[in-house]
Amino acid sequence: MHHTQNLQRCIISFLIVQALLVSSSLVAHAQEGEKKPNLVVIMTDEHNLRTLSCYRDYFLSKFPKDVVDVWGDGIFVDTPNIDSLAKDGALFTNFYTSVPQCTPARASFLSGLYPFKTGAVENWDGLDANIKTWANVLQNEGYATSYIGKWHLDSDEKTGPYEDLNYDPLFFPESGDASRTFGFSDNKYRYSRGHFKIIKETSDGRFKKGNFIADMDEGDSIEEVYTTDFYINRAMEYIQRKADSEEPFALFLSLADPHGPDEVRSPYDTMYNDAPFAMPKTTVNYINSNPPPPGFYGEFGVDYKRKNGIDYAPREPNAINDYLEEFAQEKEFINRMRNYFGMVKLIDDKVGEIVSTIKSLGLEENTIICFTSDHGDLAFEHGRLNKEEPFMTSAGVPMIIKYPNHIKPNKVIETAYSQVDFAPSILGIMGLSDRAESMNMVFDGVDGSNEILNQEDVSNDNSKYIISYLSDGRWILALKAGRKLILNGLNKGATMYDLKLDPQELTNYISKKPLVVTSLYRKIQSWLSSRNFVATDSTKSFINSASYCRDSAYPLLLKKKKKDQTIRCKWVSKKPFKRCMKGRGVYKGAIATACPEACKTVMPCSCEDTKIQFMLGQTFMTCSDITESICPDIEGIMETCRKTCGQC
Repeated sequence: MHHTQNLQRCIISFLIVQALLVSSSLVAHAQEGEKKPNLVVIMTDEHNLRTLSCYRDYFLSKFPKDVVDVWGDGIFVDTPNIDSLAKDGALFTNFYTSVPQCTPARASFLSGLYPFKTGAVENWDGLDANIKTWANVLQNEGYATSYIGKWHLDSDEKTGPYEDLNYDPLFFPESGDASRTFGFSDNKYRYSRGHFKIIKETSDGRFKKGNFIADMDEGDSIEEVYTTDFYINRAMEYIQRKADSEEPFALFLSLADPHGPDEVRSPYDTMYNDAPFAMPKTTVNYINSNPPPPGFYGEFGVDYKRKNGIDYAPREPNAINDYLEEFAQEKEFINRMRNYFGMVKLIDDKVGEIVSTIKSLGLEENTIICFTSDHGDLAFEHGRLNKEEPFMTSAGVPMIIKYPNHIKPNKVIETAYSQVDFAPSILGIMGLSDRAESMNMVFDGVDGSNEILNQEDVSNDNSKYIISYLSDGRWILALKAGRKLILNGLNKGATMYDLKLDPQELTNYISKKPLVVTSLYRKIQSWLSSRNFVATDSTKSFINSASYCRDSAYPLLLKKKKKDQTIRCKWVSKKPFKRCMKGRGVYKGAIATACPEACKTVMPCSCEDTKIQFMLGQTFMTCSDITESICPDIEGIMETCRKTCGQC
C-alpha cells in the first residue's frame, strides 16, 4: 500500500515539475518573442523645468505658492500634454545635465559618458568618431533609427562654414560628413546647429532657413515653416511611415526652442501679454546683496566674462531699485518672458499631436516616450539668463518617461540622476543591457531601470549622488539626497544648498551642516581623482587649498531686529567666536560662510576644528565631543574636526 502511494506521489510530483518546466518554457518563449518597444525621445533646448505645470504641481506639494511661482503669483504655463506623460509614467525631480551647455550635454545623453571622454567637451566641439551610443545598440538589434532636428555634435571641421551660407551645411554632401551617424540611419532632417525660427524644404531638396519669423517667404504658412512645427510634423510623418513596419523604430526629436532668440509664432506670441510678470525674488535679493553672490559667480570681467548677468558693483540703497528697473529694461524682461512662455506652450500643443498620432496608429502600448532637455535656462532667476550655472533650473532639466504597463503611472523619482545615466537606464528598460556589454560599451552612469520599473509611488535612493560641472573649471557640484555642494575654481568660498528646505537656492548652508558638506566634498574629491578630470582652463582647480578660503571682499548686510548693519570680515575677525554666527533665521551662519578665514569654519581651510555645532544622530555636538578613535567610523568627521582627528 505504501509502495503504491509513494509511486502515485512520485508520478504527481513528476507531472507538476513537467508542467512547471513547460510553463517556464512558454514564458521564456513569450519574452523572446515579445514585440520590441519603440522609442521616441523628445529633447527641447535650454528649458526651465518650472515652466512645465507637472513640475509646478510637484513643487506645490512640497513648498508654499510664493516660493514656487517665481515670476509672480499664478504665473505659469499650463502644459497638459507633457503633464499627461508624467501622469501615465515617471517624473524625475532631480535629473541634472552633465555640463549645462548644448554640445557636452548631448554627448553625455547619447553615450552615457562624461563629456571630457567624448571629445565634445565644450560647445562647438565634435563628438569623437569612435564613440558608441544607445542608438548603435538599437540599430544592431534591428531598429530603424532616425534623428530629426538640432544635432550640435559636429565641429566646424566636420560640417564646413555655417554663418556665411543660406543653407545649413549638414544638408550638403560636399560640406557635411554623412558617415557620422552614431547609430542613426535616417538623418535627412538632422541639422548641425543654430537657432533659426524658419525652415523650409525647397523643391530641389535643400533647406532654406530664416533667423527670424520676418525672414519667412511671402505666401508660406507659418504653421508649416516655423521650426518647431516643421520638425514635429516631420517626426509625425516618420512615425506614420513606420507604423505598419515589422521592425521597431527609435526616433530622436531635437527641438531648438525654447532657446533664444525669444520669438514665437502667432497666436502664441500674444497668449501671455496680460500676464503680470514679476522679477524673481532671487534676482531682487542678489541686487540687494542679500545674500551676497555665491562664490562660483566670481567677479564679472575678472574670473570670467558673462553676458546677461547682474553687475555686482557696490550701490547706495537708493540706487538699488533704479538698477533693478534698469536691469529689467535692458534685458527686455517682460517681452522675453512672454515669448519664452509662448514657445513652451507651442511645444506642449505639438507634443499632444505626437501622442495623439502614436495612439491613433495603435502604437501607444508598445512605445516608450521620453521628454527632456539638454540643459536649463535661468530665465532671470538669480540675476541670470540662459545656462552655465549650477542652480536647479540651469543644471537641472526635466525628465519624464512613459512606458505603458511597465512604468507605474504617476510615479515620482526623487533620486538624483544625470545624463550619463540615461543610456544605461533606457537600454536596461528595453532589456538590452547585455547587448551594450557585447559591444564593449562601458558607461560612466548607472542603470536605473530597476528603480524606474519598480512599483513604488515615490522612489528615492538617498545613497546615489551625481556630478555636474562646467568644463572650464569655474564650478563642480555633487548632488545627493537633495543636498548640493558646489566648489569652484576661482579661489572663492564653497556653497551648499539644501533643496528640501530652500528650493530657490538662496541660503548657503555650508557652515550649518558641516557633516553633509564634508561628505559631499569627499564625493567630489573621489570623482576627480578617479576620473582624471582636467579643466580646459588650466589655471582653475577644484582641489581645496589655503587660498580657497579667502574672506569675501564684499560688504555684508547683517539683518537685525531694529536696524540692518553693513559689516566686513575684518570686523568679524576681531571677535570671531561672538560674531561669526550673528544673524537671524536663514541668515544665521551667513557671516561664517562669507568669512572663512576669520571664522575658520569652511571645510579644510586650515588645521582647525569647526567651531559650529553639527548634528550627529539626534544630538547637537561640537568637535570637543569627538575623540580621534571614532573619527574613521563617522562620515564627514575627519574633515569637519581636522585637528581632533589628526588630519594635520
